[in-house]
Amino acid sequence: LSLAESVGAVTPLGALSLEGAAVTFGPNFAITTAGGSVAMTGAVAAAGAVTIDTTAGGAAPAGAAIQFASGFTGGALSLTAGSGGTITLDGAVTVTTPLAAVTLSDAVLDIGPNVTVATAGGAFSQTGATVLTAGTAPSAAAIDTAGGTIGFDGAVDATTAGAQGLALNAGASGIVALQGSIGKMTPLGALSMTDGLTVI
Repeated sequence: LSLAESVGAVTPLGALSLEGAAVTFGPNFAITTAGGSVAMTGAVAAAGAVTIDTTAGGAAPAGAAIQFASGFTGGALSLTAGSGGTITLDGAVTVTTPLAAVTLSDAVLDIGPNVTVATAGGAFSQTGATVLTAGTAPSAAAIDTAGGTIGFDGAVDATTAGAQGLALNAGASGIVALQGSIGKMTPLGALSMTDGLTVI
């Protein structure tokens, strides 16, 4: 399944579901819906930056869910799910463009078991609460920015107490900024941070 041009840029869609073993997006690709969910079952490969907005630029502020079931590879990734939407990352996210960021705006971010989000020096930012979802065995998600800032504005919790861990690697010069509690509702199995500065 290949999409070369943006979807919903002129008139936002109600919802979008992309089903296939693999999905490819053209350069500077965008998907816009007016409060409808966006779901991709296959691995997504993009020729450049990708923006997905389920709030229609703020016209539908509650937004809706955005799901990557099998991962993403490409340029900068910006996902806006609104005040009521959940972003689900069930596969690895790899941003290959130097200094390109991963920017997530949502009510909740669900990170699947052993999922890694990696950038080439770009920042990672997450506005809502974060939940490390359960697998069949203990697991550990990871954010690796090779020097870029890692920021969580909301709380971070496991699904099962002690079963899900999180590794944050901002490199020797990067910053990890944690504005919410970690494991307060459901304790993590482990938390490791590699950075030049931790801001709490």
